[in-house]
Amino acid sequence: MATPTNQPSVMPEVVGVAIDPTGPIGTALTNLTSVRDGLAGYLVSGVTAVERKRTAKVKHKAEGLIGTWFQLAIRKPGLAPRGMDPGALLKAWTLVEQLKVLVAPTNGIKRSVEDTVLVKLAELWTSAMLIYAAAQLVRDDGEVSALVAQTQSALSTGPRKQKAVKATVSEPIPSGKSLKKAAVAHAKADLANGGAPATPETVPPAAPSGTSPETAPVSAKSADVSTPKASS
Repeated sequence: MATPTNQPSVMPEVVGVAIDPTGPIGTALTNLTSVRDGLAGYLVSGVTAVERKRTAKVKHKAEGLIGTWFQLAIRKPGLAPRGMDPGALLKAWTLVEQLKVLVAPTNGIKRSVEDTVLVKLAELWTSAMLIYAAAQLVRDDGEVSALVAQTQSALSTGPRKQKAVKATVSEPIPSGKSLKKAAVAHAKADLANGGAPATPETVPPAAPSGTSPETAPVSAKSADVSTPKASS
């Protein structure tokens, strides 16, 4: 279970760019780090996706009742179970309600920063590609050729990994006796549709010993011959 922890003050790394600590970005990073360090003892960290999904979500209308119940338990000590401190719980609830005030502005700053990075990177990438297109026409310049090759490698998609798709079989594949039953059922279905499959029921019996198939007796069941009705 995640618990409140103190997080070390870590400045993000920017590849190839030195951040001026006195500039607007450096000042913002310093202020954000101070805010985070100041709240570290009150924030919960390390919550996994599974824990977040399984944590009960309190309805908005019910949130206000939490503090009301703690206040009532303070006035009426018999309501709280043994070992529970309604006063400490009321303080914890008050802190959570105050932290809620930070959710909207911090989310807004995060979204604005993400949108700015997304849009500006796209614009800058377009400009870089114009230079890249012109650089492909340059000859006998090792530095230019090296960066062109590096860009081409970055833009190449490469072989795609094949994805295995597993299909769920609604009915088990028949085998053994089940396969024999399925075959007989299929043959009967064909017979009902007008076909005449060779099943054990329609195959004539073997000729007796010492006789030829032409002279062997034929039973009514083995011979599929219908006797014509006498004309009236």
